[in-house]
Amino acid sequence: MSFRILDISKNLFTPERYPGDPEPELSVYSALNAGGGCNMATLKTTLHCGTHADAPLHFLNHGASIADIPPESFIGECRVI
Repeated sequence: MSFRILDISKNLFTPERYPGDPEPELSVYSALNAGGGCNMATLKTTLHCGTHADAPLHFLNHGASIADIPPESFIGECRVI
């Protein structure tokens, strides 16, 4: 069986956001070219931003959290439309 791996991730800063979600913010607090010891930044965003999977807990009070869903659940045959 042969298969291809397709990265269907969206860029965090360019796609349309869910209504009401704030715009993501990236703040550089250490940069090599400014004399910092390394390049470091903070990212402020909601958990609903970018490419993600909504766990049942997102919609159901007693649903499974994303930590309860095995990663292999997201691997398998698919159709990208």
